[in-house]
Amino acid sequence: MEREEIVRYLKNRQRGIYPIIVQHYADRIIGLGKRIALDIIKNDLEKFSGEKIDVSYFSLAKAISKYLKMNGRKVEHFVPKESLPKSSRFKNAYEYPDSDNMRPGAFRLEED
Repeated sequence: MEREEIVRYLKNRQRGIYPIIVQHYADRIIGLGKRIALDIIKNDLEKFSGEKIDVSYFSLAKAISKYLKMNGRKVEHFVPKESLPKSSRFKNAYEYPDSDNMRPGAFRLEED
């Protein structure tokens, strides 16, 4: 679907446009936060049409989540321990063999 059709459907507030928007912009918005994706889509459509475009955050967020679920793409926000700076690496109390000496919820910085 082309951008002029997307703009027309958004202005008419027709149902079912948000999954189509997500499919159209999937290569640019998947892996980004939903708010950033909203800004990217909104700016692109406003530049194209030259008018103010209203895009619903909640409808877009629901469509993005459904797209990810249907396509089996899972976005992970896990940062590997090795990529963290040394000052940010720590272990919780239960991860130490001598954890009996520490109170619950305490942690120590790793010593390499």
